This record gives sequence, C-alpha cells and structure tokens, in this order.
Amino acid sequence: MCRIIYFELYADDPERARAFYRKTLGWSFEEVEEVGGAGEIWRITTGDSPGLGGFLMRRGNPRATIWNVVDVPSIDEAVRQVLENGGKEVTPKFAIPGVEFLAYCQDSEGNVFGLREANPRAA
Repeated sequence: MCRIIYFELYADDPERARAFYRKTLGWSFEEVEEVGGAGEIWRITTGDSPGLGGFLMRRGNPRATIWNVVDVPSIDEAVRQVLENGGKEVTPKFAIPGVEFLAYCQDSEGNVFGLREANPRAA
C-alpha cells in the first residue's frame, strides 16, 4: 500500500499564505535552498506530533492548489497503473537530483496528485 508522505501548497503570494497559515493554524515555515530550478520553496511544519508536513511554493500552474504526494516503490509502474485505471499523466517523471523522481497525475475525477520514488541516484 502506498502512503501520502507530504503535501504541496501553492500560493500566488507566498508571504501572505505563510502569514495566514501561521496565524490560523500555527504552522511554521523554513525557506529551503532552491531545488531543481523550482524557485522559492518553504518547508512547512504542521506540528510536533506525527503527521504530514509539506512544502509551500509560488503558484506557476493556475490549477495548482494543494496536491498530495504519494510514495511509490516504482514511479514508472505507478504511472502505468494510473493510465490503465482511467487516470492521466499531467507532468511526466522528472528528477530532483540526488533525492527523488516525481510525476504528477490526475485521477478519474480530475484530482491532481504527485507520485514520488525516493532515489538518491536520481539525475
């Protein structure tokens, strides 16, 4: 079984979004060094107890809101399963060098989600 391991939160105004979530939910944010040309990224800590954390990024895709990212053993196999079961590939597999492969897909209902294969040899 594959689990959601983090979420990605997209915002037109990241400063405004950080202030909102800090004041509303008590979340904290730490700027992350640029990863794979992604630009401004902040790691989100949602609390001290076990649970999901995520990343805040400036919205580039107008459809991007909050996307869950699912850990999979093989990204190629997971994308194949998405396509076989009525989903679509939105963004083909790409590498975050030395960390992981990512791809974004759409389920049968139009919801976008990420697939992640941890791989220190990703390039």
